[in-house]
Amino acid sequence: MTKRNGLEAEGGRAETVRLDFELGFVNRTGDSIRSALGLKSTWFSFGPVVRPISETNRLFIDSAYTVFFGRAATAEETTYWAGRLEFEGRSVLIGALVASDNWSGAQVDDLYRRALGRAADAEGRAYWVSILGGRTRLEFIGVQFYGSREYFLRSGGTNEAFVAQLYRDVLLREPDQGGLNYWVSQIKSGAGYDVIAASFYYSVESRRTRAANLFVDVLGRTPSEAEIAQRADDLLRIDDLDLAVVLGSSDEFFSNAQR
Repeated sequence: MTKRNGLEAEGGRAETVRLDFELGFVNRTGDSIRSALGLKSTWFSFGPVVRPISETNRLFIDSAYTVFFGRAATAEETTYWAGRLEFEGRSVLIGALVASDNWSGAQVDDLYRRALGRAADAEGRAYWVSILGGRTRLEFIGVQFYGSREYFLRSGGTNEAFVAQLYRDVLLREPDQGGLNYWVSQIKSGAGYDVIAASFYYSVESRRTRAANLFVDVLGRTPSEAEIAQRADDLLRIDDLDLAVVLGSSDEFFSNAQR
């Protein structure tokens, strides 16, 4: 209520009313509101009008929080996101959850454990999470970890040990002799450790593994061979976090949430 005539109780009869919506507001006269609502006069009051939350959206929001935050959504979070889902679609919620410290930070924590064999230090973790928020790709951070001096030394401190450990940590298999010899020769020819790490991390083997892991983490199932191939190709164009948004915004995720 933005203006009353001031002549009666509660400030008098309504002269102008502002209607607030998710995407903006409109001003209307008190008389037009009286007519639209079928009221007897312009001497009226009302509070905020809240759209009921559909059960399907409530379940979707709760499932999204469970997967990406490890907990159920609060009542306030459910109300907030239900309003935005109506106008902006599922990806607005999933994108926000994936970009949060809960999910993105967990990916950084995992890289520390897998590549460096230790927990993240607070300063380092904060730095990597902050640049993820600036749309730096997660795979770039992975290359920095696996191509670091710390990883080289942890692997054994020799070119052969470094390459062999990349096979185990990134490709999840033992090295074949031909591959081992090739990558060691590349280092001897002047290729940096970060270049070698990037070749492993961007490889189809690595992308297939990362895509399959995201199916398990987000959709809770093992993907088919065709799905792995498709999503591994997607990771040539989009980042791991973007693929998490795609899967979390999918009809399959929405349908699973209703069960």
